[in-house]
Amino acid sequence: MSNGNRKIEEEYRVLAESSPDCIKLIDVEGDLLYINPAGLKEHGLKSLEDAKKKNWRIANDISKEDVSKFEKAFEKAKKGEINTIEIRHNDKSNRDVCLETMAPVKDENGKVIAVFGVSRDISSIKKSENELIKSKKELENIVEERTSELKEKISELERINEVMTGRELRMIELKDEILRLKRELEKKKK
Repeated sequence: MSNGNRKIEEEYRVLAESSPDCIKLIDVEGDLLYINPAGLKEHGLKSLEDAKKKNWRIANDISKEDVSKFEKAFEKAKKGEINTIEIRHNDKSNRDVCLETMAPVKDENGKVIAVFGVSRDISSIKKSENELIKSKKELENIVEERTSELKEKISELERINEVMTGRELRMIELKDEILRLKRELEKKKK
């Protein structure tokens, strides 16, 4: 290997080793070929050798509900497609939710020989998103309650207005009646 290739390889290794994201390389049978330190930490593994001894598979740390989604994405990557999915982890991982991107690794003939995966912890983003959804629902409930209260108050005011308007009309009628009676009374006095 030339010095230029060694330098590039070392730069790539530094990038992978220092990334906070879980970076892994998996062969087409699903065996782990490489995992960076962040990935080891995420999955509670001591080393790549430790993972291989345990016959560790990424799907072991994914929630049961998301395993089939992960397997489908892995199959797509094996067929040459790049895809990204959101997966939830089970208790074996120190992350709750990750955004997993899988891409095919091809040989010089274009044959897929491995799958390159990067997963980013989005647990705090999902937590914030869920809190926003919860707050939105709470606000909608408050608005609905207040709207209902306002409708009741408006109905009550309309009833009072109707009563007051009716009363005013009756008062006008009574004044007119009093005035008419006064006139009649005055006519009779004359």
